[in-house]
Amino acid sequence: LRGSLALHYDDKHAVAEHSFAIQRRLDPTRVNLAMEQVRAWNVQDPRQVSTLWKEALRRASREESRNPGSSDGLVNTYQRIVATASKDESLAAAALELAGENSSLLAAWARSASGNLLDHEMPRLLTATDDAPLRKSLFQTWEQRGSKIAAAAFAIANPELRLSPSLK
Repeated sequence: LRGSLALHYDDKHAVAEHSFAIQRRLDPTRVNLAMEQVRAWNVQDPRQVSTLWKEALRRASREESRNPGSSDGLVNTYQRIVATASKDESLAAAALELAGENSSLLAAWARSASGNLLDHEMPRLLTATDDAPLRKSLFQTWEQRGSKIAAAAFAIANPELRLSPSLK
């Protein structure tokens, strides 16, 4: 409560950071705690949001190893992150960065990202991955949710990636 209240005062952000850090230390396993703190910081400080998302993913990974299939598992937590990020383009890049090379998280990002963001990021993602099934899956998602013309043009311009545009 103290952290949330402190965010309403420009000179109290350090108090908020400290209060939230104490709360996370006192409750080290609850995945949703970091996500709740994201809501508090979202407007105030995007850097804090990214840090808290990393914390949520770390907690989700631990939860998944303790309790496979948990609704607080890695992919479900990441989908909540992407849903939050989809409301703010500046956060969308941070959400994509969190996925790293994890194919499940990249697929979750592609299923939730805006069409414009897909058109912007997919060429880089598709050329960066060596995983052919992932590349095919990401490409199909791009065709379905982004610009079919941009996806087809990319596939034609990059025949070495062996992507087959559906020119329907």
